[in-house]
Amino acid sequence: MRKIFTITLIIFSVFINSCKKENKEEQKENSEVEFVIQGTAKNGNGKKLGLYIPSLGMDKRLTSEIVDGKFEFKGTLPNPERAEVAFDEELEEFDGMYASYIVFLTNDTLKINATVNEKDGNFYFSDNSFEDGGVNSYYHQNIDEFWKAYDGLSFNPSDKVLMDSLKEYAFPTIRKNVIRVNEKLFNDKTNTIIGLNNLRNMFDNNFVFILEDMADEEKESITNYFNNIDTSYTSSPDYTVVSSHIKRMNDAKFGKKFMDFALPNIEGEEIRLSDVVSANEYTVLDFWWSGCGPCRTFNRESKAHYKKLKEHGIEIIAINVDDGMKKWQRATEKDEIDWINLYAGANSKIEADYNIVFFPTKMIFDKNKKRVNFDFHKATELLTLID
Repeated sequence: MRKIFTITLIIFSVFINSCKKENKEEQKENSEVEFVIQGTAKNGNGKKLGLYIPSLGMDKRLTSEIVDGKFEFKGTLPNPERAEVAFDEELEEFDGMYASYIVFLTNDTLKINATVNEKDGNFYFSDNSFEDGGVNSYYHQNIDEFWKAYDGLSFNPSDKVLMDSLKEYAFPTIRKNVIRVNEKLFNDKTNTIIGLNNLRNMFDNNFVFILEDMADEEKESITNYFNNIDTSYTSSPDYTVVSSHIKRMNDAKFGKKFMDFALPNIEGEEIRLSDVVSANEYTVLDFWWSGCGPCRTFNRESKAHYKKLKEHGIEIIAINVDDGMKKWQRATEKDEIDWINLYAGANSKIEADYNIVFFPTKMIFDKNKKRVNFDFHKATELLTLID
């Protein structure tokens, strides 16, 4: 499952051709955003808040201390973008889940009024309100309806009988409800940024929106909306990720074949996948993040066996999808990863390209860039590839 469940109401549990002249005017309007967030927070003096903007990354988030019950964020972005407000200590230190509020950064001044509460050592907002007269007001006025469409959602991946029943009877109804609720939003260009957010939520919910199970009309509805999104949003992280899901949804072969990429390693050097694959008999791609227990176990247990694997022509490429490089660097140092270790981040299209649903996920390519059908859990099992 994804590592962060971004929610609007704080939940402490584990666990969305007009003429060319008009298009140009819209693009000019969205070409640069000077956003302002002004807030009041009762009982919060001295607490520091963080504003996580995906295009900037977690490590470059903005911070604001609550002083005399007030806080403020301001800045400039090339385009409108979804972001998250959370307590900064959790963003900095917690390698896992944290509670946050979705906000949309536009030219409208957003006002947040809330009360700071604490539960089990975690701080959260209550009695909150969002006012901007624009997309944020619309989103928070309709959030209950958006999530109500998911009523009845439950799953247990380890229970095959239950999952088969849900896939046949429950999930189709939920998909229909979600698409129906979003149809009005999808046709309203003033709220495109919310539509992108909701589209990403759909695709991130890999249990309900399983591409192989979706009806043609469902795919067509989603694709038509996406194809009409204003081009000024194409540089946003949500657009980048959703675009890969759309391609995979409409091409059964997409995501199942080799797709090249280049990513930085821990020293900052860019490593290209095709170069590594062609130089080894087998290359293992290991998608992981710092808050994934099984991922970290694989890192630690594999250290003793990596030299032998390498001697037999088997290379491992760890691909980290944390929302910040510092989390990746801390986990790398702690786990003493010796093999190729690259950073993709939480908003890379690589994760969507390769249809990474669960963590850890591993896949193997031979030196001819062909996928190898081989299921394993421990690094020692990889040696059977060369027997």
